[in-house]
Amino acid sequence: MLAKQFAPATNGMARIYLARAHTQAPTQRSTVFVDGRRIAQLAPLTFVVMDVPPGARQISIDTQGHTALLKLQASAGGLYFVEQRFDWLYNGVGTGIRLVESSEAQRKIVALQRVASLPAQAK
Repeated sequence: MLAKQFAPATNGMARIYLARAHTQAPTQRSTVFVDGRRIAQLAPLTFVVMDVPPGARQISIDTQGHTALLKLQASAGGLYFVEQRFDWLYNGVGTGIRLVESSEAQRKIVALQRVASLPAQAK
C-alpha cells in the first residue's frame, strides 16, 4: 500500500488515515484503538493507515489517560480521514478526534511521517 497516494482499500475493505498533525503535547504518545484493538502509537507529526472491514467502527485515542472516541460507519471502498486534536484545558490537555475533509487532510498528511501498525492484540 502506498500511503501518500490516498487510494481506497481493495478487497471490500475501508481505508482510514488517522493523523496527529500538530506539535501540541510533544512528549506524549497517543495510542490508537479500533474496535478495542490497539493499532498504533502516534507522536506529533505522524499518521497511521488502517484497512478495516466495512460496518460500524469505533476509533479511540488514549493520550495519558485522556480518551477521545469517534464512531464511524465505514463502507467498502470508502476512504476516511480522521485527525486527533488537542484542547488546552484549565487542568491540562484534553484530546479529541474528528473526521476531516479529504483535501484538508491530504495537505496535512503529505508533511507527516507514517508509523507502522502494531501487532494485533486486545486492548
